[in-house]
Amino acid sequence: MSHIHLWVILLSDETMNLIIKNTLFLYSRQLIVLLMSLYTTRIVVSALGQSDYGLFGAVGGVVLMFTFMTGSLSNATSRFLSYAMGRGKRPDALMEDENYSPSLVFRTSWRIHLYMALCVVVIGAILAQYNWLNIPQERVYACQIVLYIVVFRTVISTLQIPLFALNIANERMDIYALVGLIDAFGNLIVALAIQQAEMDRLVLYAALGLIVNLVVFATLIISCRRFEEFQFRGEVNYILLRQMSKYTVWTLTASLGAALRSNGVVVLVQKYFGSVATAPVVISQKICNSINSFTQNFATASNPQIIKQWAAGNINESHQMVTMASRLTWALLTLLCLPLFLEADFVMQLWLKEECTPEAVLYTRIMLITCMIDAFSFSASAAIQATGHVAKYNFTCSGIIIISVPIAWGLYVMGYPVETAMWCVCGGTALAQIARIIFLRNLTGFRLRKYSSLVLFPCMVQLLIATSIPTALFIYLDKSIISSLLVLGVSDISAFVSGWPFIRPWFRK
Repeated sequence: MSHIHLWVILLSDETMNLIIKNTLFLYSRQLIVLLMSLYTTRIVVSALGQSDYGLFGAVGGVVLMFTFMTGSLSNATSRFLSYAMGRGKRPDALMEDENYSPSLVFRTSWRIHLYMALCVVVIGAILAQYNWLNIPQERVYACQIVLYIVVFRTVISTLQIPLFALNIANERMDIYALVGLIDAFGNLIVALAIQQAEMDRLVLYAALGLIVNLVVFATLIISCRRFEEFQFRGEVNYILLRQMSKYTVWTLTASLGAALRSNGVVVLVQKYFGSVATAPVVISQKICNSINSFTQNFATASNPQIIKQWAAGNINESHQMVTMASRLTWALLTLLCLPLFLEADFVMQLWLKEECTPEAVLYTRIMLITCMIDAFSFSASAAIQATGHVAKYNFTCSGIIIISVPIAWGLYVMGYPVETAMWCVCGGTALAQIARIIFLRNLTGFRLRKYSSLVLFPCMVQLLIATSIPTALFIYLDKSIISSLLVLGVSDISAFVSGWPFIRPWFRK
């Protein structure tokens, strides 16, 4: 009997059914959100124009880059909530120990996020006093207003983190999916509204987006009232506060790396090449983020189980979840990325029409490669975070990614083209993935040979099989609408058939 089939038996039907149900919720939500997001982006780019769309991405990127700590806080909140709930299933767990009370974790997390929101306000007020992004003089005043609005939106987003984490730890992915749909519908309404506006569309776009954020925040507050852990009042345990703060500091470099990988690149391009060159970069990152959302959605459904199984002392089951989740994530990403990579020109012309540029197509293909390299990171990171020993792990993996951005900066100074930064980030992501697998072995006992035989080698074989026929068609067929549709269809069929062995274990009876 194979390792995968043996491990499938180890997981209870209740656990598998819960993960499948949550995954279906999240993927249904993400499919709708992705289609709406692509259509919304097309409307917004057309309404704002390449220059203003690039300016919005750059101005927003500055604020978001300096709020990288929120990512660390999100990881800390999710980890401590899931660990506290999983610890209660251990025979030796002392539930009267307040250090592991889920309600105490939530209260402490909420207090930390309030402090973080105040830091965001201070950072935004300082940044608003300077123009160092090569913004045209006639748009400086509008960009200052947008910056203030983005700061307020970021404050709301920061306060949403413990609310999202509470839903995820309780594995209520239906609420998580509903909130995502509300956000997507709201952004679509905003895009349609600015099309008809006669005032400054850049400012209006930011202001209406703020209203959408407020609606999402109110929905989360209402949804969380059903959980017994949802308590704002009460004492904050300062031992737990120190533990969460320490964990947050350890994971700080991971959030900084993620912020620099996306927003840092946008800011560099804006500074050295201007807003027109920035727009294709923002578009390519939006596509990559939408695709990554599929990966993150499944990680959202499976990661709590990885952490809970580890906290309950079920090491083999935790390793099983890492393996199965990594393989399924790879198969689903291949299903999305392969057809888009081959026919990026056709798809983006269909999507953006006259706003599509050759640069946007090139940048999108580079970002898709980065997405595929990063496919294994979510499940492996969850297992590593479950151990609580994340200091060296985050310092090493994120440090590799962080260094790639200053390298790109230096290459820009030397006159290298726009896509240089994205290639640097892609290379840094690959090196970080190698380091992550080594830490997975050292911290969780998941042997490298087993991980390679169960995850890496099967995934490489699946990719080789999936790409062979579609690539041949793409190379040898004359370019036309029919040939592009054929390549898209064959790519998806090939990816699904070759990836079926990774998908099938999740749907056993």
